Amino acid sequence: METFSERLAGERKRLGMNQTDFAEIGGVGIGSQIRYESGERSPDAKYLMALTDAGVDVSFLFTGVRSVTHSVNDSPFGDNLSEFTLIPRFDVAASAGYGSIVNDEEIIDRMAFKTEWLRQAMGLRVDKLALISVDGDSMEPTLHPGDLILLDLRPQTSMIGNAIYALQINGSLLVKRLQLMLDGSVRVVSDNAFYQPETIPPGELDSIRIVGRVVWAGRRM
Repeated sequence: METFSERLAGERKRLGMNQTDFAEIGGVGIGSQIRYESGERSPDAKYLMALTDAGVDVSFLFTGVRSVTHSVNDSPFGDNLSEFTLIPRFDVAASAGYGSIVNDEEIIDRMAFKTEWLRQAMGLRVDKLALISVDGDSMEPTLHPGDLILLDLRPQTSMIGNAIYALQINGSLLVKRLQLMLDGSVRVVSDNAFYQPETIPPGELDSIRIVGRVVWAGRRM
């Protein structure tokens, strides 16, 4: 029979993370994570709450039973629930027009994505993802009002050329294409030709905060 420590290590591996990444999620050092997984030490409530907030099934760690409200046979994923990661969807709309104010960041839903696809095909960390909606038409035809977009929330150490990002500017959440120019400025582009691009000089780049890079979009047909 598996122990708590064995299930903890197994859950970490299922999510495609190494011990350093998992320790970062739980707010502890790598040494503590190693001791938790070896059974040498038990984690505290703060660590467990941090894992819960990241979408880890902490109840399963204690009981060995997945926290689902329906039987496996009733699940659309059949008997392969462990192969999926539930990504939180936030009650926030990123404007593709002139901007909307971010008033709420409540999780309103979670959507299942194949963990292997997220990790292998997309190169993403499953604990650094979020879903939000698009509001406005300035990114058409790439993105439409009501589209659901998946954001890679990892800190952007370097800007990917001509990629689409969710940005926070003066309290507004926008989704725009960013282009890094040779002089160090950033060109903020709307795919809809009706909207004119804007350029942010190198000295004013602190006025924008990159929330995440858009890595996937889905829409109702």
